This record gives sequence, C-alpha cells and structure tokens, in this order.
Amino acid sequence: MHDVRHTIGAMLDRAMYNRSHPFDVADWQASAVIIAPHPDDETLGCGGVASKKVSSGADVRFIFVTDGSASHP
Repeated sequence: MHDVRHTIGAMLDRAMYNRSHPFDVADWQASAVIIAPHPDDETLGCGGVASKKVSSGADVRFIFVTDGSASHP
C-alpha cells in the first residue's frame, strides 16, 4: 500500500508543479476531478476553486475515498 500512496503522491506533486501558474479563463472553464479523503474535505480544501469553476461553466466531479464513518467510532 505504501508504494501506491508514494506513486500517487509523486504524480500529484508533479501535476501540481506543472500546473503552477495564474489561472486564465480557459483554466476556470476546464473540467476537474477533486479527490477527497472523506466528505467535507473537498469543501474545506478547495471549495472556492470548485465554486469558481462551476460558475465559469466547468464540469466538476468529486471522488471520496472513504465515507468518513471510521473517524467517528
């Protein structure tokens, strides 16, 4: 499992590095997938960006890795 996490982390780091520039109109209108560990992290982590993209006409999808139930036993 560690290798998978490391690989995904490295891919995300590289993607973020490659995309580090001011957004223009085309960026706001481009579709996006937001991956969150559990519900509410997408809102707290990048809700503003998601809202701006949707209001600009982008298709934004969310993927939740867990349902969050394990954090509240």
